[in-house]
Amino acid sequence: MEGRLKTLVPELKITVVHGKLPAGDIDEAMMSFANLKSDVLLTTNIVESGLDLPRVNTIVVWRSDRFGLAQLHQLRGRVGRGAAQGFALFLTDADAPPSPIAERRLSTLSELSGAAAGFAISSGDMDLRGAGDLLSERQSGHVKLLGPALFRHLLERSLRSARPSEEPVGVRPTLHLEVPAALPKHYIQDDATRLDTYARLSKCDSESELDETETEMEERFGELPPEARDFIEMMRIELDCQRLGIVAVDAGPDSIAVSFTEHSRRKTGALRDPLHWKKGRLLYKRCGTGPDASAAVRELLDILQSQLQESAK
Repeated sequence: MEGRLKTLVPELKITVVHGKLPAGDIDEAMMSFANLKSDVLLTTNIVESGLDLPRVNTIVVWRSDRFGLAQLHQLRGRVGRGAAQGFALFLTDADAPPSPIAERRLSTLSELSGAAAGFAISSGDMDLRGAGDLLSERQSGHVKLLGPALFRHLLERSLRSARPSEEPVGVRPTLHLEVPAALPKHYIQDDATRLDTYARLSKCDSESELDETETEMEERFGELPPEARDFIEMMRIELDCQRLGIVAVDAGPDSIAVSFTEHSRRKTGALRDPLHWKKGRLLYKRCGTGPDASAAVRELLDILQSQLQESAK
């Protein structure tokens, strides 16, 4: 490589550094480059950490597809450390195209180039490589399947629900409504994109976030099919149930049964018709054929909220 550079630009002064050099020679070469006694530092990835040269503003990485995502992030962080704008050029060999996984690494690095991108890149790196099950030595498992963000979200919910001394704030209820609610494959055909959309919807903590995500889905994939609209409505019901301390909703052919956390049940107290308590659960009698299950649950929640507000006055 040094010979090629000399052939292209004979007047270049080049400093060469690699891991096989003695430590003293490495220090001498680095000081020579830092003091502007050479124009180019030709080196292996030994410089990926610990190098701070504010005057250097350009790095060229050859065969970047052979590096890991974290390595590339560290390498590009070696330039642009001063007032001058930094440029990082990641080159691949046209005669040996990168693999699909390598292309995803380079694409992730290109997309995450702003300030504070390190954490997002770490998550992306874990998502690409996979990670072991939390409490085992296996190097694949739930984290790789779900992605680190959704895995952490689900883990946090599970830990909160496992602590009997704490009110399980943020734990969404279990809904058994027999409503076909899902994001159909014909609507979002790519499996990874569909899973990511599920994850985004599951992490919405307010009506406004759900509205924004629903609008984005319509703009990106077109009008929502009935199953997708029912799924988003179920998410809205979950948010309302969570706010009221409801942990489970079971819809039968004649009535709906609602279970509360112990803390929320004590706050609920006495309720009036058409709501009544039976064996620790709140029951709501549906009339005749009635509305579909999700609409009936929405009606129940409205009545419950109204009675709670009246009792609080």
